[in-house]
Amino acid sequence: MIKHFNPKWYFQDRLTEIDQQKIEDMFADIYNDGDGFGIPKDWQRLCRVTSTDRKSDGNPIWEDFLNILTPYQNKFLSEIETYWETELVCDNVWVNKYTEGDFQEVHNHCHPDYNIAMVYFHRCDGSQFHFFDSSWTEYRSSGLDYIMNVPGDEVTQLEIEQGDIIMFPTNYPHFVSPNMREELRITFAGNFKMQRKAMTLGEVTI
Repeated sequence: MIKHFNPKWYFQDRLTEIDQQKIEDMFADIYNDGDGFGIPKDWQRLCRVTSTDRKSDGNPIWEDFLNILTPYQNKFLSEIETYWETELVCDNVWVNKYTEGDFQEVHNHCHPDYNIAMVYFHRCDGSQFHFFDSSWTEYRSSGLDYIMNVPGDEVTQLEIEQGDIIMFPTNYPHFVSPNMREELRITFAGNFKMQRKAMTLGEVTI
């Protein structure tokens, strides 16, 4: 019997049409305006995508955006198995704007301050989001992938539709293939710290 171990995972859901429209109404002026977009200084120069200012820059619109996401994040927390009650604390969130030909290179979101990455696909036509399994080179170098059907894939393209949201561990390498259309592709991305929820004084037992 073939058995698997250490599977990778991600969470996927879809925002209601009402919530999608709320976000459209909130951010349309921002991503239709070229001001405020650019390549952040801490990003590699191997990508061609522009990003807005981030939540840490103090724009209160981000708190409204996070409030819309709360039910979907709560669903995520309810479906994973944790040792105690947990919460997601947002470190940062931003908008990515892909014009025709724009793309994002293989990267991850590893950082001591957060462990869960989020992507909301606000305006897209099909899936251009891919996970990359860096360990696959070990199968190739050993020759196993030439002689057997090795479980898994080096590149996994997600089945994504407009309005979908995904959450996954920040250490997963991933990339976005080029936008082959004239229409803008708009995604929202963010990093969160999943941590044990603080207990109130009334919950503490001696």
